[in-house]
Amino acid sequence: MTAESLKPRFLLLQGEQVVSVREIEPGQDWKIGRHPQCPVVVQHPSVSRFHARILCDASGVRIEDLSTANGTYVNNKKVEGAVPLRSGDLIRLGQLKNPEPILVKFEDPSSQLLDALAEQHSDPGIIPRQAASAPAPPRPVGDEGPTVTDEGDRAALAQAGRSAAVQQKKPSGVPSALRLIAQPVVWIPVGGVLMIALAIGLWLVIGGQTTQRPWQSVRVEPVNIRAGWRVALRGPDIVPSDDIKVWVQSREAKVEGMTHGEIHFLAPDLGGDGESGMSTVTLQVDRNGIVLFRQALQYEVVPEVKAVNPPEAAVGGTVSVQGTGFVREVSRVKAKIGQMQAQVLSANPREIQLRVPVLTRSGVVEVPLEVKIGDWTAPIVSLRVRPRDTQCYPLAFTTGYAAEKVWEVRHVLGVATYAEGAPPAGEAGASPGSVRTAMQNLTTAFEKAAKDPTVSFEIRDGMPLTVVATGSSLPRSLEVARWTNTVLTMVKARSRFEGDATFIPYWNVMVLNDMLNVFGKAQTPSLLPADSTLRSVLQKLYDRSVEAGGTGCPGPDEVQTLTPAERDQFQQACWNIPRDFGSVAGTWEGVLANFSPGDAAEDVKRVLRLHIRQRGMALSGSASVEEVRPEGIRWSPPAIPTISGRMILGSQARIEITFPHNQPFRVTRLTGSLQGDAIEGTYSTEAGTRGNCRMMRTVAE
Repeated sequence: MTAESLKPRFLLLQGEQVVSVREIEPGQDWKIGRHPQCPVVVQHPSVSRFHARILCDASGVRIEDLSTANGTYVNNKKVEGAVPLRSGDLIRLGQLKNPEPILVKFEDPSSQLLDALAEQHSDPGIIPRQAASAPAPPRPVGDEGPTVTDEGDRAALAQAGRSAAVQQKKPSGVPSALRLIAQPVVWIPVGGVLMIALAIGLWLVIGGQTTQRPWQSVRVEPVNIRAGWRVALRGPDIVPSDDIKVWVQSREAKVEGMTHGEIHFLAPDLGGDGESGMSTVTLQVDRNGIVLFRQALQYEVVPEVKAVNPPEAAVGGTVSVQGTGFVREVSRVKAKIGQMQAQVLSANPREIQLRVPVLTRSGVVEVPLEVKIGDWTAPIVSLRVRPRDTQCYPLAFTTGYAAEKVWEVRHVLGVATYAEGAPPAGEAGASPGSVRTAMQNLTTAFEKAAKDPTVSFEIRDGMPLTVVATGSSLPRSLEVARWTNTVLTMVKARSRFEGDATFIPYWNVMVLNDMLNVFGKAQTPSLLPADSTLRSVLQKLYDRSVEAGGTGCPGPDEVQTLTPAERDQFQQACWNIPRDFGSVAGTWEGVLANFSPGDAAEDVKRVLRLHIRQRGMALSGSASVEEVRPEGIRWSPPAIPTISGRMILGSQARIEITFPHNQPFRVTRLTGSLQGDAIEGTYSTEAGTRGNCRMMRTVAE
C-alpha cells in the first residue's frame, strides 16, 4: 500500500509496532477466528472458531461479533450487533492483550482529509463537528472490555491515538491473509482524489456549511417497506439541510420532516416498475450529489387496481384492468366477471387484459369483476356487459371467368353459383351485365334475410332453369343464376356428378339456402344431408358464434377460425353433390299413422310400400298396403297398380304422390320432405282422414 492511498484500512498492532496494514477492497468480507478457513487465524483459547466478521456496504464499514462467549470490543466497548467503525477505532478480540497481534486500529484517510480541510478553513462561527458531538453515553455495567494493565497495551493505545501516519513493518509470525469488505467506492489516482477533496472541502467551508462525510451510524426503521409507508432514518450524523434528497431505487421519496439526528420520508410507489412480491431495493441519501448514506431494504410490491377500461364492454370484447404491481405470467392471474371465469389474454406489471365471457344475449347487465394474483384479491369493481356487438359476417360477392362462356360468383368461402356470359375483353375485362346483376341480387338477398325470415332461394322451371330470391321484403323475384346447358355441362364435368345434370341447380339452391340460414337468419343448417362436409362446417361456424355470445350468425372472428383445410373442404363440398341427389327411384316402406278406414280397429297398423320409377322430375310406379292386427293377423288389400307424382327440388327437396281411387283408400295424396333415404311427411284422403307418414328407402335403383 502506498502512503498516498485514501482507502479505508486496518492496522494490525503488536506492541507499539504496526505489523500489517490491510486495505479494504470493494465487494469482500472476511472473518477472524481459530478456524483454519478464516483469512486471519488467531490461535487462543478465548477466541472462537469464527469470532468476528468485518462488513462493508453502502452505509460504511462495520464489525459484528458472531455470538462469541468472550466477545469483541471496540474502544473497550462490547460489540452488540453490527457496530459502525470510525477512523481511529481500536478493535480487541476476547481476553487477548498486546503484544499479541490482535489489537486492530481502523483508519479512514479520506474522512481525515475532509476534517483537516474543514479545520484549516473554518469560520469562527462554525463549530467543528467533533466538538459539537454529544458526549458518549455512560457504558452499561458489565459491558466493559478487558482492562489495559500492561505497558504494551498503554503504548499501543497511545500510538493508535496519534494522527501521524504509521510506517509499516514486517510482522514476525503474524497471519498474512486478511480479506475485508469495503465500501463500493471507485478509486482514482491519488492526485485527482486530493484535488477533488480539496475543492469540495473549500467550497463547503467557504460557503458557510459544515463539512459532512458519509454517515457512519444510521438506523432505518422499518427495513421492510411498502409504497406509502412512513420510514425513519435516525443517527447522530444527520444534520438538517434543504439540499438533502432521499431516493428509493430511482425514485425520489417525499421527505416529511427533518431534525438533528432524524429524517422521516414516505416510501415511493415502485409498483409500476416491478411485479408483485418482495424484492431488494437501494435506499440512498445524498446532498448536492454527494452520497451520505446507502443501504439495502426489502420492498414489497402489493398489486393495486386503479381503473377498469372500458367501464362497459360487449360479450367477447376485451377489458383492461390497469394498476401497479401485477405480474407477467398469465397463469398466475385468475379473473371472474360475474359468476364466470374470464380468459386472461395478457399480463404485465401495469395492465391485465381479460376477455368478457358470455353473460348476456339481450340487454345490458351490471356484474362484479374480480382479479386474483396468488393469495391477493383485488377489491371487487363493477362492469357493465352488453350483448355481443358483432353482426353477421358480410358475405362480399365477386365475379370471375371460370370456363368458356361460364362465369362464377364467389364469396370468401368458395363458389356461390355460376352463370353464362360472354368472355371478358382482355385479362382485366369486366364481367357481363347479367353476371354483375346476379352478384348484386345475391348481396341483396343476404342483407334482407337478417330482418326478413321469408327470404329464400328457389328454382323457376323452364329452359333454362333459373334461381331466384323471393321474400316479402323484396319487391320482385331477383334472379341470381341462369343454368343453361353450357353451365350444366361444365359443372357436371367438374363435380363428376353421376346423376341427371338437371338436378345440379337444385343442389345449388339447397347450398345457398343453408348458407342463408346461417349467415343471414342466424339459424342452424337443416337442408343439406347430415353427413355433408359443407353442413358440418356451417354448423361449426354457428356453434362458435353461440359459444362467443352471438346469436348463431358467425362474425369475422368465427370465419377467421376456419383452417385452410376446412376452407378447402367447404369449397369442395359446395359441388360435392351426392351420387343419388334428386333420385327417389327404388322401394320405400313406412307406416301410415292413424289410418282407420271404415270400421277398422284403431290399433291396426298399416304398412305402405312404394315402388317408384323416376324420369327427371316425373314419378310413377305402384303401391301396396299390409294391415297388421294386434293378434298377429296380416291382411293385404289389393295392390294399387298405378301411382303418379313429382319431385320438387328447391329450398327443400319434396315429393308428392297421388294414389288413384281404389278401396279402401279412395284418392290419397302423400307429401313429404326428402332427406337422403328418408321421407318425412303427411297423407290425406278424400274421406278427410289425415296422418303422419315416415318412409325409408330399402332398395335404391
